[in-house]
Amino acid sequence: FFLLRSLKHLRMRVSMKLLPNAIGNLSNLQHLNLTGSCDLETLPNSFGNLTNLQYLSLYGCSRLETLPHSFGSLTGL
Repeated sequence: FFLLRSLKHLRMRVSMKLLPNAIGNLSNLQHLNLTGSCDLETLPNSFGNLTNLQYLSLYGCSRLETLPHSFGSLTGL
């Protein structure tokens, strides 16, 4: 994710329990769609670095139990 700092839209279906901490480097990300990532259990604390995030889809992420404390800094969501 280090080289994708200009990325604004990302859709991915992951089969992992935790997203990589490096997702927080996507500082220009506005739309994130994680629909269908049914194994996802938690989001990294670096998620709070996505301050430009306006849209987030977690549909189908039924194992996701908690959101990181840094989630509160996403005021545009």
